[in-house]
Amino acid sequence: MNILLKHTLRSVAQSKIQATMIMFTIIIITVMLFIGFSLSDIFYNINAAEYARASQGSDMLISTGENGETFSRARVDSLLDDDEVVRKEYFLKFRTVMKTQTDSKVVLAEVTDLADYLDAHNLKYVERWGGDPNIIDDNPHIQYYPVIIGAGFAKSAGLVAGNNVELYLPTYDMYVKLVVLYVAENTGIFSLEDGINILLDFSAAGSEGLVNAVYLKFSDADLYAQYENAFNESFPALKVEEGDRTTYATQIASNNTLLFAAGLIFIVAVMMLIQLASYLVISRKRMSEMTIFKAAGATPMQTAIVMLLEVMLYALVGVLIGLITGRLIMQIAGQALLGSASEILTYPFWKYLVSALIAIFVSLLACLAPIIGTAKRSMRELVAGSQRLVRKTNPVAFIASVVIITGLAITIKFLSGIAVVIVSAILVVTSVLVIYFATQPVLTFIGFVLRKIKAGSAFGLGAHTPPRNKSLQSITILLTTVIAFTFVVISVIDMVKIAVIPYNTRFQSDYVLVTLEKRDIPGYDQVRDTITLINGVEQVGYLNVGTLLTPGGSVDDEDSYINVYGARDFNSVAMACPGGLSKDTQTLWNATEHPAIINSELMIKNKWKIGDIITFDAQAEDFAKYDFTFLIVGVDYTSTEYDRVAYVKISDFDMMTDAATFLVEIEQGLSPEAENLLFLEVRDVAENIGSISGKAGHIYALRYNEWAYAGVADTAEGVSALLGLLQVAIFLISLLGLINISVVAIYDRHREYIIYGLCGMARGDYTAFSLSESTTVGLGGASIGYALLLVINTLLPTMGALVGKYLDYGTLSLPGFIIAVVSCIAFMLIWIIGTTIINRKNVRLSAINERLT
Repeated sequence: MNILLKHTLRSVAQSKIQATMIMFTIIIITVMLFIGFSLSDIFYNINAAEYARASQGSDMLISTGENGETFSRARVDSLLDDDEVVRKEYFLKFRTVMKTQTDSKVVLAEVTDLADYLDAHNLKYVERWGGDPNIIDDNPHIQYYPVIIGAGFAKSAGLVAGNNVELYLPTYDMYVKLVVLYVAENTGIFSLEDGINILLDFSAAGSEGLVNAVYLKFSDADLYAQYENAFNESFPALKVEEGDRTTYATQIASNNTLLFAAGLIFIVAVMMLIQLASYLVISRKRMSEMTIFKAAGATPMQTAIVMLLEVMLYALVGVLIGLITGRLIMQIAGQALLGSASEILTYPFWKYLVSALIAIFVSLLACLAPIIGTAKRSMRELVAGSQRLVRKTNPVAFIASVVIITGLAITIKFLSGIAVVIVSAILVVTSVLVIYFATQPVLTFIGFVLRKIKAGSAFGLGAHTPPRNKSLQSITILLTTVIAFTFVVISVIDMVKIAVIPYNTRFQSDYVLVTLEKRDIPGYDQVRDTITLINGVEQVGYLNVGTLLTPGGSVDDEDSYINVYGARDFNSVAMACPGGLSKDTQTLWNATEHPAIINSELMIKNKWKIGDIITFDAQAEDFAKYDFTFLIVGVDYTSTEYDRVAYVKISDFDMMTDAATFLVEIEQGLSPEAENLLFLEVRDVAENIGSISGKAGHIYALRYNEWAYAGVADTAEGVSALLGLLQVAIFLISLLGLINISVVAIYDRHREYIIYGLCGMARGDYTAFSLSESTTVGLGGASIGYALLLVINTLLPTMGALVGKYLDYGTLSLPGFIIAVVSCIAFMLIWIIGTTIINRKNVRLSAINERLT
């Protein structure tokens, strides 16, 4: 065993660069796997943390789902046995607006039996109001209902215990004044530091026995199934699920990580190719050593074990460093990009173990081919060395690989779920075969074209070598793979990024006004015109929103629902589509009686096109008498977490809503003080318009970021930034592998360059020679890679469907073209510089020394 270990360590010492590169790729694979599992944590914990916060250890949640409709708590009570239910908590939850003297905030009001809740849960307080009536003004605070807020929200809103706030309560259809009784620590129901929830009593909200969430804790966990059946039978409209909604959070995480897993396959494939190329160099260096082993009587199996021991050493060291590096990266990235939300990252032991095992397996698999090739060779073959010339590609094999990848491309369009990941793995293998079989004929063609430029020169000679040189073909294959697979991974991560973009960010404005009562169009116009007159306001548009079903859709199918916005004019639509709309769209919108602009996701999913006539179905029977038939006149390419959206004229849709949303754009370049005063003026004017009927609060105002992100801005932007850094890292890592193989190939051809020098090639000729070689290889890799990524480009919508996204990538890919050009130029620079340096310094002297010896 000591002999094997000594030989292994000696091999490592003799091939430091390649050994380092192999370990580097193992580190990258391990880090990427570790990050992949951490991303799963992010997507799971972003949702699970919110559900666990609200559940507080409950076994069951009874609600009406995401729509938040209310139901009677007495009906729920009628089915509960107090001997079996040790804790029951009723909530009325709704998103609303809290006003202070200087700002307006979106909050999640959680209305409950406050006294009972405080008795059952030990909230810890940072501040408590002592009852001093002179903290704010001369009015005694006892007339205001108390509210409890978390320390994180208090800090962001600039509130302390004893402050007065105004909260819009839809139950009263007005703002009510509250006093901050406690500021609680960020634990329990206030456990999210950036949470926006507030806690108040039923008496403050006037809920009249109506709730929309009930949390139950049973004396025996087995009672869950019993009560689930009872509620489903008695109240089928209610949704019964786990208290912490584990299944739902897991489903969200699995959708996003399943997509990332498909991209991870391509990352691993690139790393395996880099490992393979590096270990081929090492295996060639060890051939003389293996010859000695075989001469001493070693069997092919023993020879393979010797080489596997070396790979295993690389794998163990690389995995250890990779796990440490991955952990540090996530720790630093989490703190820098997620801030207070970094607690959503967890590091259980299984994550380290699975990352390590997969990385080791992949590393052994990548190096298996050269190991088997060396082990099974006879003594004579080992002494003779390997054949360096490239055999011509078999046309039948090339055609067969193209047919197979075409068949897979067609098949994958009809698959979903885990089947897409499985076929993606098969697609990786087939793509490698297509690259391998296409490389030699493409290099031959490009070399033929370049030789026409200057045939009888060093430049012309350089165009001859790539189609015939094995190492140059290997580099072309790697370059092609880097281009195609890096594009896939970057595109897949783009899809994952979309999944965390909040829905309301699809709109563009500085302020948002929301009406809370039904108005006719002249009434909405009055609001728009009044706000527009405020000095500092540039323009105002407005839309209403309602829910319809896609043609033939079912009320039981969530994918059938579509958000339809009625827009006052085309300017309002343009503010809702920051990606921009064409002038043709505006012309058609104004000229068409019942136009519709459809989001690209709906266009792709339903195979609609501009000029199609579509008829949506009403969700409620009350609107069945209306005709919702429209002509598609344009496409909205905005992408967010939910994109089943259409825009129509408000005159065709004003019957479908009780509210409207106004988008307000202000002058650019205002100072923070001027902007703050402008917001307060807009808020006051809007509320004055809303109070005409005698009730205050019929219109509320919010700054755009507050309305669009509603407490998730830091998390959403942090996750997006983390994924963006991952995209850049993947491309740079792939280029680093390309640099390594290129440098190895340059040094490996040292004797070949010596021969050129002995034949009379001047120093300046090496630059022309390397320029021709690098151009042939660079254009070959870029053209094959770009052609392959165009095929993959057609499959990306299918991969996007894994997370319910239907995206349009077009026929030609500009990002893919940029990746191909950058990779081609980077390789050419590496090759020209490396070849010039090694030949100018060493070739002449080496040539003389070899002649003398």
